[in-house]
Amino acid sequence: MDEQFVSDQLTWRSTWRRWMKQVGEWQRWLWSHIYLVIALAVLSFASWYVGALFDNVAPNKPTGVEDYEDTRHVALTIAGLFSPFIAFLGLYVAERRFQTQVKQADVMIGAAPQQRYVHAVNLLSQEKSYQKIAGITALRDPAIAANEVLMASAASTLTAHIRSRGTARTEDDTSRLKRLREVQEAMKTLFFLEGKQKNPVAYRGNYLKFYNLDLAKTNLEFLADLVGVGFYDCDFSECRFEFIGARKVIFIGGTLKKANIKIQTNQNLEISFQFIDISGTHILCNGGIWNNTFGLCRYDRFQPPNIHCAFSTVNLPTPWIADVNLPNQGRYMSLEEANDFWASTGNENLRPVHSIHFPGNPTRPDVYKV
Repeated sequence: MDEQFVSDQLTWRSTWRRWMKQVGEWQRWLWSHIYLVIALAVLSFASWYVGALFDNVAPNKPTGVEDYEDTRHVALTIAGLFSPFIAFLGLYVAERRFQTQVKQADVMIGAAPQQRYVHAVNLLSQEKSYQKIAGITALRDPAIAANEVLMASAASTLTAHIRSRGTARTEDDTSRLKRLREVQEAMKTLFFLEGKQKNPVAYRGNYLKFYNLDLAKTNLEFLADLVGVGFYDCDFSECRFEFIGARKVIFIGGTLKKANIKIQTNQNLEISFQFIDISGTHILCNGGIWNNTFGLCRYDRFQPPNIHCAFSTVNLPTPWIADVNLPNQGRYMSLEEANDFWASTGNENLRPVHSIHFPGNPTRPDVYKV
C-alpha cells in the first residue's frame, strides 16, 4: 500500500507539470495565431475601407493606383510587411503569459504539502474511524517526509495517536478491528516518514518508546528500518512483523507468542528481546543478529521458537516452566532437564533449531538496553 500511495503522489505531480507545460505550449500557439488573424483582419478591413474611400470620395486617385483592386493590393502588401512584427508581438505576450502560469503552478505545488498536511490532521481529529485512517494515510506523503518541519510534526502527531489508541481496553470485536486498523496505519506511516531521515533519533532527541500496546493478530509491515524504538510490555501475539532492518530496537516484557517476524536486511541487527514470551515465534532474518539477544526470553517447552538468521547462530535459554498458580512466575529448566526432555520419545521436534542452548538466568547482564 505504501508503494502504491507514493507512486500515485509522484504520478499526480508529474502529470500536473506535464499538463501545465502542454497547456502553456498550446496557449502560446493559439495566441500567436489569434494575434496574426486579428492583424490580418484589421489590415484587410483597412484595405477595404481605403479602396471604398478612393472609389466613393476621392475623384483624383493617387498616381499608380488605377482602381479598387490596386488599392487593396497596396494595403495587403503593407499588411504582409507588418504581420511578422505583429505575430512576434503575439508570441512575446503568449510567452510572458506562459511564464506567469508556470510560476503560479510552482507556487501552488510548493504550498501543496502544507495544505495536504493541514487537511490530513483535520481528518485525523474527526470522530469516525474511516476519517482518521484517511488522515493517517494522507500523511504518508513523500513531500511531507522531505519537509523536516512537517515530518517532525506529523511524526509527533502519529506517535501520540498510537499511544492513545494502541493500549488495551474493553471493546467489542468491531471496535477492536477499527482500532487495530488505525494503529496499524499510523505505525506504517510513522516509520515511512522516519525512514526518510538518516538519523531519526537526532530529530526526536530521544528513543521512541511504546508501552502496553495491544496489537495481537495485527499485520505490521514497515518498508523502512526501525531505529531507536522500544516496545515495553506489549502484546504482539500472532502478529506478522516485516521490516527492512533494525538499529537499537528492543522488546521488553509482553509477548510475541506465535508471532511471525521477517527482517529483510542482510546486515547485522541491533535488536534485543528481554523478558518476553517467544513461544511458537518464527523469526527469519537475512543477516546476523546479536548473540545472546534472546538470553532473557521465555518459551514453553511444547511451543519452541523457530529462529533462523543467515549469518549467526542464536543463543537461546532452556525452556521456561511457568508456575501453575502464578503464570508470571516460574523457572528455567536446567540444561540436563532440557536435554532429557528433548531426548524423550515424541519430543525430538521440540528442540529449537539453529540454536545453541544454555541454562536460563533471569539476571543475565549481557543484554542491550535502550
